[in-house]
Amino acid sequence: TSGIEVVTTLESELQTAANRALHDTLLEYSRRHGYRGPEGHVDPAGVAVDALPGLLADYPPRSGIEAGLVTSVADRAVEVVLRSGQTITLEWDGLSWARAYKNVNRMGKAPEKAADVVAVGDIIRVETDKEGKWRLTQLPQVQGALVSLRPDDGAVVALVGGFDFSLSKFNRATQAMRQPGSSFKPIIYSAALEKGFTPASIINDAPVVFDDNALESTWRPENYSGKFYGPTRLRKALYLSRNLVSVRILQSIGASYAAQYAERFGFESSQLPHDLTLALGSASVTPLQMARAYAV
Repeated sequence: TSGIEVVTTLESELQTAANRALHDTLLEYSRRHGYRGPEGHVDPAGVAVDALPGLLADYPPRSGIEAGLVTSVADRAVEVVLRSGQTITLEWDGLSWARAYKNVNRMGKAPEKAADVVAVGDIIRVETDKEGKWRLTQLPQVQGALVSLRPDDGAVVALVGGFDFSLSKFNRATQAMRQPGSSFKPIIYSAALEKGFTPASIINDAPVVFDDNALESTWRPENYSGKFYGPTRLRKALYLSRNLVSVRILQSIGASYAAQYAERFGFESSQLPHDLTLALGSASVTPLQMARAYAV
């Protein structure tokens, strides 16, 4: 309305694909961990059929996922009324996945009939699959983000900050400070190459113990496998993500030097830990910062 024209580097097709990729992945993750149950429950008894959609007024669509009211439950099918007034049927293929969520590592047994999953009066979420069939779903509790850059000039071509903006305004792509873990190791190895290491440099993959008054306890970093592999070439340690070799490399070049070298990849040295945990990705950075670093 102010006559302002905004030009961005975002590409609409890639942005749409990014939205869909994050949307589908979070829902799939949610399904793999079981069904948490209905969002609400009402008693539809005595409510006129044309008034049923009004019971869903407080459940707007989220990221294209509709709310629905269960009106009847058969042996292996369910009828659902949507906010639009449309009545749909959930067949067993769209219900059978819904084992009850127990905790992040455990689910209940597979349902044998529709009544094991929903009941009349339940307010649930539904969506269509790739074949256009309706199926039960749920809003994910887990969140995520996606950043896509053109590495030749750093232009952002797609960016997604979460599952649904109406549920959360927090942009996880640009605001969420997370530990990058082993994905930070290439920054450390780049600094080591600058310091005179080569891909063929031999570093001993052996136990190392650090005892410092600044630490709460003695620090004994380990490899993910819990094993030690002895003399290892730098290039092999990098592609196998060996923790102990990475720590020894950082100890050799100096944590402060590595933190300062990381500024070449867009990080702020003052925001990085100047200690050996930096080799294992203990810094707090955003997905956008990591994408930018890898573009470099």
